[in-house]
Amino acid sequence: MISEPLEPRYSPPAKQYDAVLIPLPPIPETTGNYIADLPEKIETAHGFIHLRKLPDGRIALRNDPDENLIGLVKKACKGRGTWNPRFRNWIINETDLPRVLETL
Repeated sequence: MISEPLEPRYSPPAKQYDAVLIPLPPIPETTGNYIADLPEKIETAHGFIHLRKLPDGRIALRNDPDENLIGLVKKACKGRGTWNPRFRNWIINETDLPRVLETL
């Protein structure tokens, strides 16, 4: 008849998604809090340094706009953290924070 298709309708082969997906490695357990009491502010001779713990466990370090303090913080954080220009702060791993504070 005219209303019947000439060939059967195309249906793609079913994918076996279990065979295609790569299993992810397990999420490592947290090793604990390295710094029990993280101070919010540290007072120096040149101004304040503000610390804040981020949700991912890293520490955001921000300082007052004093040229001497900027130089000190930059020297302490360089190689141990990354500069975030959007928020104008340094992002440091929790394990590196004691060495940064020791340098300051």
